[in-house]
Formats: sequence, C-alpha cells, structure tokens
Amino acid sequence: MLDSGDIDDAMHIKATMLVEQGNKAIVFLKLRATQLMLSSDAERNLVMMKVMFALVIMFFRRRTQRRRIVHPFRNAGIQFVDNIINGHPRNCLDLMCMDRNSFITLCNMLKERNLVEDGRAISVEEQVAIFLLTVGHNERNRACQYTFQCSGQTISKYVNVIIRALCQLGMENISRPNDEIPSKIRLNHRYNPYFQDCLGAIDGTHIPICVHTSEQSRFRNRKGTLSQNVLAVVGFDMRFHYVLAGWEGSATDSRVLYSALDSDVDPFVIPTGKYYLGDGGYTNIRGLLTPYRGHRYHLTEFNAPGARRVTCAEELFNHRHSSLRTIVERAFGLLKVWFPILKTQVSYPYRTQAAIVLATCVLHNFIINHNPNAEQFDVDESEFDDANDNTLFENEVESATQSSHR
Repeated sequence: MLDSGDIDDAMHIKATMLVEQGNKAIVFLKLRATQLMLSSDAERNLVMMKVMFALVIMFFRRRTQRRRIVHPFRNAGIQFVDNIINGHPRNCLDLMCMDRNSFITLCNMLKERNLVEDGRAISVEEQVAIFLLTVGHNERNRACQYTFQCSGQTISKYVNVIIRALCQLGMENISRPNDEIPSKIRLNHRYNPYFQDCLGAIDGTHIPICVHTSEQSRFRNRKGTLSQNVLAVVGFDMRFHYVLAGWEGSATDSRVLYSALDSDVDPFVIPTGKYYLGDGGYTNIRGLLTPYRGHRYHLTEFNAPGARRVTCAEELFNHRHSSLRTIVERAFGLLKVWFPILKTQVSYPYRTQAAIVLATCVLHNFIINHNPNAEQFDVDESEFDDANDNTLFENEVESATQSSHR
C-alpha cells in the first residue's frame, strides 16, 4: 500500500510500502523526509524514483513466492491403474465395467493399431481408465482431476482421444452377423422354422442431449425433454449390428431408419432374403417385419393376470414377434446400466455427445466378445424370459389355427 502526500514545498513527503506476508502486514520499505523541505523538482523526482524502485522490488518478490501445487502427486494415476490391474478382480469389474483381462486386451489393441499412444505423463492404460470412469460412472472432470492428479485440460483431451479411437474400432466391432440361423431360433421350436431368416431386431432409443438454446426446439421429443434419437440394430446375441446416433429427438423412428438405409457414408444394408423385427412404429418394407396392427402385441398384455388366451393367428404371431424383439430393449437397458453417462445430459459439444453413444456401443460389443460372463449382466432378464409364459400358450398353435379357420 502506498500512502503519499501531495508533493509540495510546504509539505513533508511520506512513502510507505507494505507487503503482505502470510497473515501479517510488515513494512518492506519506508521513506520519510522529516523536517526536510523539497524546494526543487530534482529532489522531488529523486524521492519518486526511490518509491517506484521499491514498488518494482515488491512486485517481483511477490511473483517469486512459492505457489501451492494443485496436483502434487504425479504418480497417482499410475498407482490407480496398477491397483485396478493387480488388485482384486472385482475392483476392475466394478470400476472399469470389464474384467482386467479385457481391460488389458483393449489397451493393447489400441496400441497395436496405433490409435492411441503414451503421452508425456499419461500412459495408454491411464487414458482408457479416465474414459471408462467418465462414461461408466458419469464422473465429472474435477473428480477425475483429483483421481489422476492432472489438469482438467488433460482429462478432456484424453477423453476425446479414446472416443475417436473407439469410433475407429467400430468398423470391426459393430458389424452384421453371418447368414446362419441364430441359435435362439434354431434351438426353439416356437420360432423355428417361422423366423429362421430373422437376424435380430431394430428399435430407437432417446439419449439425453445438451444443445444451445437456439437448437433446442429440434431436439425436443414428444415427452418435452431434449434428446437425440439413436437407431440400433441388435442381434439375438445382444451385440449391436448397426448404430446411427445424432438425430434430433423430434425425428420419428421411421425417418431415422430411412436415413440409415439411404446413407452414402455408412448405409445400413440388409442381406437379401433376411430381415429384422421392428415394432409398430415402423412400416413393413423389404428386410423389416412388423407386427399386426389392431391386435395385442406387448408381452405384458398377454401375461397380465386375467388376460385371455391367444384367440387368433395374428395374436400368436404378435406374441412370438414381441418375445423375439425384446432383445433390442434388453440391449438398450444393459448399455445404459454399464454406461450411466447415457442417462444424463453432459456438457460436451453436439458431435462429441453423438460419438459417445457410438463409442459405448463399441465397448458393449467388445465386453460381450471377450467376457460374456453372467455376473456382468446387471439387467434383470426375468421379465423377458420365455419361461414366464408358463403353460398358457402350450396349445396356442392349435387354438390359433382353429380360430383362423372359423
């Protein structure tokens, strides 16, 4: 603090410099001209030069004071990953959404394909761990900063690096199956031979999205919330065959499907003679089989207490169609259980939010491919199990056949 009186021949000159050190204010420099009359400009200039010199010394002294480091533990990320890999197997499964062998395999795959490389202070394993904590537990940037003891810019950088790498892996991890009859159909007389050419199911799901105010009207869905409409094609092994993300929440499922079929970049191709199952939101086109309208369709309508038995062939078809198509709903449920970031709005750019959906679908397929253990499937599958039908439909074929001939 500088307290200087007016420089005048009839007044004393007083200059006091205080510098704050800790919680106490001490005198750094004190210049006082007592009983001294400054009668010339040269003397006044000399005093002011001394005051300015004291100011400069105080400024540089404060700049050279030791700063407190925000992230002092530079090896925190290495220790965290080491504990995940070498610790109890359950820790990796809980934190990384996959077992440690799958985690190591994923890191090695990214290295071998030159998609990710070690940073100056962040290894590939740490980069993957940062991304998995972000999408698997919806961890905020600041929480990851503390866990890995690095800056927020570093966290954001490597989250985007892993997103781009996983999207490039999508070409080999998200692909349609072979033309063989799926085991779910081949081994079940209720579906074989009626659905022997079916490859899976198609449906859309809404993922919350955060966009600018000027674009919110396009992304507002029929429930009034902001979302992106994601088209997914799922096989009976719960693997994604095709994913198209980024469409506005106001778009219908049929429009998104037609966009995928007509796309010039990555079109959705249905093999000749094969088809997928779709719900009532779609229309019957080549390669897509939808249920009969005006008849019961959802399993809850058949399994509700007091529900009547199948009365016609159309209801029988709808029931079996619905029991097969629920595979896509189970896949969506499992995907959102593994990656809760898909349940909330995140403050990423629009393209990044769409890329996160594709990256998580790639991880979904990777996890199933490398470790399809039942303990990882946190979704209760009992409501989709065919065993819930009990004996209600033991003679449904005969009943429906007789009804159709009346």
